[in-house]
Amino acid sequence: MALGNQALLIISISSLLLSLSAASYYDVDTPSAPSVSPSSAPISYISSTPDAAPGSSPSTAPSTAPVDAPPDQVSQYVESNMAGTLTKTQEFLEAIRKRINNPSTDEYTLECLKTCEEVYGAAVDDMKNTIDDVSSGDYYKANIDLSAVSTNVDTCDQCFEEMVGEDPEFKKFDDWVREVAGNALAALDKYRT
Repeated sequence: MALGNQALLIISISSLLLSLSAASYYDVDTPSAPSVSPSSAPISYISSTPDAAPGSSPSTAPSTAPVDAPPDQVSQYVESNMAGTLTKTQEFLEAIRKRINNPSTDEYTLECLKTCEEVYGAAVDDMKNTIDDVSSGDYYKANIDLSAVSTNVDTCDQCFEEMVGEDPEFKKFDDWVREVAGNALAALDKYRT
């Protein structure tokens, strides 16, 4: 089992590195995307029966900060986006817990749901740490905590891909969280040293 966890960790880190290198190809100057806020991005509510899922994952694309923004503007941007993402992730965690408690959930899905509950809980802590780091001006530590958010989300996504098959609700939500984190990382890049 430890070997499996190590392999999953290596895959997660590799995915993170790949997504970070891909993020450098994105133009972070795009001002047209709306800002992420708790009320602007609807949350996905997963269910044990996909047809009964009452909504969709966050559909609002996260905004991007200008590359040459001053530190206070970058801090405000990252704090605002992390606060909105934190709220949506906590709501998604509650939906995961409800699905865990559903007695009709199969064994493999249940294992992935428990993994996701654990790693999303860690991602919530990392988001809170990111907000604290940015507030105190520690952009280097904020960068580390933001990277951990992406790694945790990747772990959940990979569990479903490997054990159950891709879960569209998780995939969509995970992609959204990674995009928000990637945009925040791009904004912090200039100030992380």
